[in-house]
Amino acid sequence: MPTLEARDELTNWSRSEIQRKARWLYNNEPKAARLIDGISRNVTGNGLWPQARTANKEWNRLAEEAFEDACGREAFGFDVGAEVNFYEAQLYIMRHVAIDGDFFGQFMLSSSGRAMMRFVGAEHVGNGQSPLQDEWRDGVRTDAYGKPTQYRMLTDIWGRNWRDISADDVIHFKRPVRRGYTRSPSWLARATAHLHDAADITSFNKQSHKLAAQTAFVIESPEAGQLGMGAALRKVEVASGSVTVDKLYSSSGIMQLKPGERVQQFKNEHPGSTFEPLMNYLARDIAYSMGISPEVIFSPQGLTGPAMRAALVDAQTLYTELQNWLVENFCRRFWKYWIWHEIEAGRLPMPGEDWWRVEFTRPARNTIDFGRDTKAMLDIARAGAMSPRRFAEMHGYDAEQEDDDIIAAFVRRKQKCEEAGVTLEEVFPPAPGSPVTSQGSQPGIDASGDTSNDDDADEADGGSTPPDSTAL
Repeated sequence: MPTLEARDELTNWSRSEIQRKARWLYNNEPKAARLIDGISRNVTGNGLWPQARTANKEWNRLAEEAFEDACGREAFGFDVGAEVNFYEAQLYIMRHVAIDGDFFGQFMLSSSGRAMMRFVGAEHVGNGQSPLQDEWRDGVRTDAYGKPTQYRMLTDIWGRNWRDISADDVIHFKRPVRRGYTRSPSWLARATAHLHDAADITSFNKQSHKLAAQTAFVIESPEAGQLGMGAALRKVEVASGSVTVDKLYSSSGIMQLKPGERVQQFKNEHPGSTFEPLMNYLARDIAYSMGISPEVIFSPQGLTGPAMRAALVDAQTLYTELQNWLVENFCRRFWKYWIWHEIEAGRLPMPGEDWWRVEFTRPARNTIDFGRDTKAMLDIARAGAMSPRRFAEMHGYDAEQEDDDIIAAFVRRKQKCEEAGVTLEEVFPPAPGSPVTSQGSQPGIDASGDTSNDDDADEADGGSTPPDSTAL
């Protein structure tokens, strides 16, 4: 580190070398792949989806449906490269940022004026062969306060051609490490040495097992010291056939040995008793370097229930932090960009000054005891200390959509039962302990539960009971 200037600490060369190592580790070392994919998947789940929050409820519904149709279903409606849709892009972004350190998205418009995204890998942003290198830092041009004003997108691998794009049209996906960094290093930067060591140790032990599998027996000889394990010892080449076998019946035989020699079955002692503790130590350090407990990302073996819950709470803190980062740096920014161009094109009406308001429903929180945790949250909601919407969002649901689906299901069931001439309770019995409403009572049964026969009642009244007086 030549200076304490942050932007000189992480140079283009050092960041690129870290990126090169991180890509190799992700492609070849399972622990690295598990770290990157495990954290990214827990953060994004099936995608964080938008919930418009303007005062116009009908407009909210229209905007959400239009966004889903345009960006959430097919990749070609969202990504100019037609690789990912809006929800798939979230995992796409997290994985690229984790491996390379940063990633880039460019706002673009389709021929019909619809908002879209173009994604650019970290390797395609750099200074290039520009004579004015002092104005740029690793493909980023900043103002006097360090705010990016332009990004240089390289259009060939030699860096001879490029396009400078305004920072207003670019999303620079990165997690700031320290004030003054214009780019960010790979998340694997702290774990690179341990990951390489784990890969080497595993490779050496695999080679040992392969060699052992080819050697069934060895000959122990007092002349072994002359076979060559040092510069001062004489190496003896053993010609083929120097150990002979007298052939007997059915190809069995007796091996002829020199005096003092004996045949011993070869036993491989690798890996030794220290192998597993060492690999576990490396795995723990690797996980800690990424800010997550090893029991959560690798193996929960040996943890008690309370200890595992504590580890999950710690991991959830990291997931929530990354979800907040993803919402603010991508989801919310693209939603506002997309909505504004839909309003400008006349495909959506202007709902009011709050057209930009939106929230994002996140995946359900991780738990090892869904029933217990859900019951506790449900009791809090029933006590009025938590809103039904917050309860639904904690489980990855949209409260308003759940209400709509419940009401629609009730109306559909009621209509079908009426058409079939049966009651809801006959087809869908209420849960034990649930109150029975008079609306759902069966004909011939009053609210008190009397099951007397209508014909008997008519006879007692002398047949004067009108037809429409039966209990509902």
